[in-house]
Amino acid sequence: MFRSRPPAPPKAAPRSVVDLFGRDAQRVVLAAEAQAQADGSAAVEVHHLLLALTAVTTPVAWTFATRGLDEAVLRDALDRRGGVPFPPSDRRVPQVPDRAAPRVPFAPDTKEAMATAVMAARRGRGTPVQPADLAVAALGSTSPTIVAVLDELGLDGTALVQALAQV
Repeated sequence: MFRSRPPAPPKAAPRSVVDLFGRDAQRVVLAAEAQAQADGSAAVEVHHLLLALTAVTTPVAWTFATRGLDEAVLRDALDRRGGVPFPPSDRRVPQVPDRAAPRVPFAPDTKEAMATAVMAARRGRGTPVQPADLAVAALGSTSPTIVAVLDELGLDGTALVQALAQV
């Protein structure tokens, strides 16, 4: 007589939307949070997410850099808009938030971008969110800062999204 195996325990439900993210996407979100915290922002905005996407080493950062959007270029454009008031000596995006400092909440447009990334990953591949999903969502954001910075830099958001499809 065969013994049947006990049923597998049910998978735990994610505690937050970030639990649906792959490791690299989680690193990007942490870097965005760290950047917002470091520059004294009241919330993690979409431009913090985009800045983190240029700073965290992933294929997305490389894709952006080959099209003229790297951390230094983006930071300079944000500085000109008054979006990232960082002294020149602290020009690199922090990779991890300071857990001793108060947490910075995510702005509504950033939450929307993250939710869009989750839906795209689940609908498209059924896999955890990847940095490319976050990048496409950030570039598709209606954030006036993102729209203005891309325009100022002469970058076509649609062309960047198409390039990310290859990542």
